[in-house]
Amino acid sequence: MITDALVNGLAIWPVVIPLAAAGLTLLFRRWPTLQAYEEEVSNARIWGGFHYRFSTEVGRDMGKKIGELTLATQLRPRTKR
Repeated sequence: MITDALVNGLAIWPVVIPLAAAGLTLLFRRWPTLQAYEEEVSNARIWGGFHYRFSTEVGRDMGKKIGELTLATQLRPRTKR
């Protein structure tokens, strides 16, 4: 999952994802908040039988920690050489 820290740190909100299938019109799905996106994706995986609720909660927590670590250690402004 993309994290609050990463989205807010990179200023790439709101999330808009294009959806398409062969021979169909391109559609765009929009979510008002990052939490709405996370909940919809998590619920779809649960309802589809791919995951249990606890696994989506653990995955969401891990994603937030990874995003915070990435912002803190990798996505820093370039320094002049």
